[in-house]
Amino acid sequence: MRRLVISIILFFVTLALVGLVTVGWVFSNSILQVQPYGLQPEFEILEVTTTTVTLPEPPNNNQFANTRREGVYNLRWGDADVLAATTNVASEMTLNYGRLGKIIGDENGEVVRELEVIAGQPPNVGDGARLESFVFLRNPRDDLGIDYEALTLTGESGNLQAWWIDKQADTAVIMVHGRRRGTIQETLRAMPTVVGEGFSVLAMAYRSHGDSAISSDGFYRYGEREWRDVVVALEFLESKGVENIILYGFSMGAEVVLETYHNHTHTLPVKAIILDAPFLDPRPIFINSAKKMNLPFPTLITNWAMVVARLRSGINWRTLDQRVDAAQIDVPVLLFAGTGDTTIPIALIDDFASKVPDVEYHRNEGVEHVESWNYNPELYETQLRAFLQKQKE
Repeated sequence: MRRLVISIILFFVTLALVGLVTVGWVFSNSILQVQPYGLQPEFEILEVTTTTVTLPEPPNNNQFANTRREGVYNLRWGDADVLAATTNVASEMTLNYGRLGKIIGDENGEVVRELEVIAGQPPNVGDGARLESFVFLRNPRDDLGIDYEALTLTGESGNLQAWWIDKQADTAVIMVHGRRRGTIQETLRAMPTVVGEGFSVLAMAYRSHGDSAISSDGFYRYGEREWRDVVVALEFLESKGVENIILYGFSMGAEVVLETYHNHTHTLPVKAIILDAPFLDPRPIFINSAKKMNLPFPTLITNWAMVVARLRSGINWRTLDQRVDAAQIDVPVLLFAGTGDTTIPIALIDDFASKVPDVEYHRNEGVEHVESWNYNPELYETQLRAFLQKQKE
């Protein structure tokens, strides 16, 4: 009898350990492995006029299915292959998409919005469609009428995709996109304002994103190594005679530029930093993600998964908490964030902002992740323009 009890106990202990290892491994995969976001929800276009489109009401609160969300967004429509393509792949395809604007009708489960076709053919009733926060999906010339040079830089992981807009300026702005859903096209929204103020621009895709090479280990490192790709951009800009740098990061791109600022030893001085919905500390963000996935014991599972991820990758998570060195940032910082961000807890951004000595913080009520521009493009551009003008003084 005693042997039976011991055997049963050992069985359940073994089962628990196997379960713990499995959960840690699976969740650590979602943290580490290079993989695109899942597709945005698809819906059907209900009605079309020359200036408007009618869409179904949101089926849920998913960020990318909310057809009622105020602001300016991208609407992509067409066949299944085009709708299924990730942004960097779609940029090479014949696309149908437009700028989805103001809501002008909302009743009986149907949402009527302004639509300006940017590329391809106008939509038809019955077309499948997807909503995206990246209004522009191609490149500076095709979407914005801004001339540019497509570059391939060389980093430690291989080729790095970049766009160079040379305004013959002393100061250049390095624009860095976010993770997974983010690609170099994410920088297009703010690009006209930056270029319009006379700054040169180098937009880049760091390792494992867009057309840049996959990292040698196939892992995301949340800025721990990606910042070295930005140093390659610094070296390129120095060769072009640039004398000062402004770093501009979106989401995880903000983590990358902050790591660049704290770690690089390059001779080009950083004059200012711009952060949009910054990814500032992996732990609370991963815990938030676990909660969104409805995992039991999200904090416990996240902490264990991060232990497993560190064993697999060697990432030192503690060094990636940007609040630790926030007080050491000795250049002006422009910070955009939304209180409705379901990816990065606003409390994390608030805490960071409270520690930065010279920060201009625009905390936008109810705005989702990296959507401050989408919610009010005119206001965002005005605030960005004013900050950039100060850097020319």
